This record gives sequence, C-alpha cells and structure tokens, in this order.
Amino acid sequence: LLFGFIFLSKFFEGAHQKHVEYFLNWIYLSLWWMFLGVASSIGLGTGLHTFVLYLGPYIARVTLAATECQSLNFETWGENSFLCPPNQDPFPVGTLSILRKIW
Repeated sequence: LLFGFIFLSKFFEGAHQKHVEYFLNWIYLSLWWMFLGVASSIGLGTGLHTFVLYLGPYIARVTLAATECQSLNFETWGENSFLCPPNQDPFPVGTLSILRKIW
C-alpha cells in the first residue's frame, strides 16, 4: 500500500516530486545492490561491486599514504594504519613498490 502510494504520487505534480524521486532512486539502488549480493553469493557476479566497495578504496588509501609519506614503511591494518612513519625510506616510492605493498 505504501509503495503504491509513493509510485502513484510520482505522476502528480507538486513540491513532493523531488522527494518522491529521491526515495524511488534510493529504493532502486538498494534493490540493485541486494540483487548483486544474491547474484554474487550464487556465483553469478563479475566482482565489480567487490572492487568498488573494498579493493578500490584500499588501493587508493595505500597509494595516497605512500605518496604523502614518501615512504612505504607504514601499517595497512590495525590501529596505526596509514600513519606516516617518523623516518622516511631512503628508496624512492615507485609504482611497482606501491603494487607490492598492496599485494
């Protein structure tokens, strides 16, 4: 009944229109992620959502910390993760060394 009311209110003009669109977009996005979760759990996923939610942000954090600290001598897990060490590495930070840190 509630969803029927919201769906019907989409077709009537008024100030509520933007709120209804926001709510419907939120419902659509939630259903999409639930579908991806179910598809992934039965082995039909591409892994893209896993990359976007977990691996992508981790790669970005490691890369940003290495660039900011000019060192790879920092923890990636735990309480002191991604904090710059007091002393820098004598070796330059390159793409391959960052990839090794991520791996």
